Amino acid sequence: MTDGSSRFTSDRRLRGDTSWESESDWAAGIAENVDVVDGGLVARDQLVESGELPSNVVDDFESGSLSEYGYIDSPLEVTQARAFDGSWSLRDDHPERTSEVFAVSTSGLDDYPKAGDVISYRNYIESSSAGDPVSQFYFAAQSESAYPDGYCVNLDRNNNGVELLRDGFVLDSVGIRPPADEWLRVQIIWGQNGQIDVVVEGSGGSEIASLSALDPTYVAGGIGFACNYYGAGSGSGIDEEVYWDEILTT
Repeated sequence: MTDGSSRFTSDRRLRGDTSWESESDWAAGIAENVDVVDGGLVARDQLVESGELPSNVVDDFESGSLSEYGYIDSPLEVTQARAFDGSWSLRDDHPERTSEVFAVSTSGLDDYPKAGDVISYRNYIESSSAGDPVSQFYFAAQSESAYPDGYCVNLDRNNNGVELLRDGFVLDSVGIRPPADEWLRVQIIWGQNGQIDVVVEGSGGSEIASLSALDPTYVAGGIGFACNYYGAGSGSGIDEEVYWDEILTT
């Protein structure tokens, strides 16, 4: 098709010869810039056909504010000290402590991930000889609070693991220590049937770890970030920082 419009041309079978409910009926026609989905027609975005999926920005922190986050622990802040893209990112800047910190938003942002989306975000964990953090990203967060119910991806440099959790329970894990001092890309393929696949990639695009679970408990919710340092506390010498940036959905 040269005009870029979407159309479906049948094979001219008679109305009484088809129900347009079976796959064979749709397969008998010609689809142009349109897809057959769940027994119906859905127009195909031209960017998708060319391999360039359009992205929705959930948050890239370029507002320079966390006003959309109803729960914030003070060590979490937006900063221009480091960013994956643009000028701003979210940073945990208080490592010498013994408690976990959170920033959670369930309303106020223009877009939130939902089942059927592909979520991606960037995470930078600085290395330290004194102790290592657990960096967490929440999706389908059900409340603006510490430890919200929902799904969570853990990048745990202290216990050498990558985990997918729901309401604090591990759905899948792999014993691989996430690398430090580079922008990692975490991609979450969240199926409408509850299938959740997680892929962690290094800055060069190589796969570091993958997780998979089937859990249809939640289909939507907010986003959140959390960080915990083991062996921390005043005088611990832990001085590394954790950054998050460019949370997208496609």
